[in-house]
Amino acid sequence: GYKPAIFGRIMIGYTIFNLLGTLSVWGLNTALAYYLPKEDGRSEEYRIILAATILGLIISIVVTGITILFNRPLSGIIFGNTELSEFIIPFLIGIPIYVCLSMVTGVFRGYESVRLKAISKDMFYNLAQVILIVVFIYFGIDGRFIGFVYVLSGAGTVVLAILLLYTYY
Repeated sequence: GYKPAIFGRIMIGYTIFNLLGTLSVWGLNTALAYYLPKEDGRSEEYRIILAATILGLIISIVVTGITILFNRPLSGIIFGNTELSEFIIPFLIGIPIYVCLSMVTGVFRGYESVRLKAISKDMFYNLAQVILIVVFIYFGIDGRFIGFVYVLSGAGTVVLAILLLYTYY
């Protein structure tokens, strides 16, 4: 089973995931939501979406790479123990997926598609996390890998959101 200390580590990992993910997005998702309704042509919209997503992914990959490179010293600072560095890795791997999810959410907001955002980000993402956490606990998967809950649920949500975008737009 999971000991109480693991939940604190999960929250620290999740906080790092959210902080670095938000820094990697650089507000590009908000820019998409603001500029997409003002564009007339679909080809211009796709170029804006693609450019913002690629830029966000490049930034997130660089941030992830630097953070993984300095993972052991950061773990020493954060956890007081460099042996816990592998605990942060799954959360760091999820940062580019966080960026993609933020971009898709920005597109939904730009197209004013509350329904599609609700289906993908609000319902599917959260439900997938709950199911995966239950599966991890049920099968006794080591708590160091709980960060993959966010990676897998985020990746599944990005795929669903892209399918919804292609279906309705």
